[in-house]
Amino acid sequence: MAAQAWSRPAIALGAATMGWNFGLGLTHIVLPLYAAHIGLDALRIGTVLGAPVLLQLVLGLFGGAAADRWGGRNILMQAGLTMALGGLACIFANGFWTLIVAQLFLTYSRGVFWPASQSIAASLPGERAVHLGRLNAHMSIGQISGTALAGVLVMMFGYAGTFAVFAGVAALAMAAAATLPSVHPPGEHAPAFGVHFGPLLRRRAIWFALLAAFLCAQPVSLAQSFFPILLRDLGFAEGAVGPLLALRPLGAAAAALLLARMLGSRAGMPLALGAGCALAVLLYAAPLATQGLSAGTLIALIGVASGMLLVYYQLVVASAAPAHARGSALAIGGMGWGLSHLTGPFFVGVIAQRHGLPTAFQLWAGFTLLLALALVPAYRWARQDLTEQH
Repeated sequence: MAAQAWSRPAIALGAATMGWNFGLGLTHIVLPLYAAHIGLDALRIGTVLGAPVLLQLVLGLFGGAAADRWGGRNILMQAGLTMALGGLACIFANGFWTLIVAQLFLTYSRGVFWPASQSIAASLPGERAVHLGRLNAHMSIGQISGTALAGVLVMMFGYAGTFAVFAGVAALAMAAAATLPSVHPPGEHAPAFGVHFGPLLRRRAIWFALLAAFLCAQPVSLAQSFFPILLRDLGFAEGAVGPLLALRPLGAAAAALLLARMLGSRAGMPLALGAGCALAVLLYAAPLATQGLSAGTLIALIGVASGMLLVYYQLVVASAAPAHARGSALAIGGMGWGLSHLTGPFFVGVIAQRHGLPTAFQLWAGFTLLLALALVPAYRWARQDLTEQH
């Protein structure tokens, strides 16, 4: 098992995942700062950062179907290439439209990376739960590194130099992906593009996984929108906000590594239900954490809970589909993740406008609890599909 877990393809996938997510974490910090640096107003900055989300949802489905049609390795290489091209385009972007063009490259990369990488991890020899757990851990490590080093790179090399480093790391991720084996036969033996979506959408397990994906994405959606503002309003200095929020992916990485085998067993559903309820309680308590230790502990535990749900939904959706349709299945399940990014910040913002951000967090935590409890009837509804997996 250990030899399989650390096989050459597993190491290559880990390197590609960490490199790509390093770039993702870096862009979360540098892109908005650069947009402000070149003089864009708040509306245009919001457009540059927010508009591609809708396109990313469609590209996620395309990426899943493409991974089934042409192989996960080829699509993963495309993700690395387009991220590198996006970094190069950012170097020359000096206005709204040129930055939009750069974002289109990055959006394509984000859309196709996840179903391709997850389908590869689920197909590696050995225990699927372990490979998916390590994939998520590598993802978290890469994002933490990119987020932590973003400001340092800007101070050392400026924005152009930082984007050049970003493009170089993305190229290395593409090179690592190129060493993965090609597992799909060429030509007429490959499935028709998108042919698996219809049958998959008739499987109840896919819809159950989509609900779990929507639930586990809530902390990420808030971390990319209102969580930094909440911490600032609670009295934390701007320099402390980044390190505190970095504890969330750190907790998620720990959960992915330590609990993956349990989540892949029959204990998975009770653990997922407990994680969902704990997530709701922790989000409710977030506005009450006014000290560094309590806030850090709470954010790390939020990461643990969401990391458990992330591994669980990936296991469910990967197991609910045959190997030749796994990319499409993971793309459908990942739609829950994208829908969370669209709806969570919007509704929290609407509530905060009327009642304040702490109340908005606590009301949204109540909604999160309802989602967690909904896992029970959804599991019973999808039980036949889920039973077939064991």
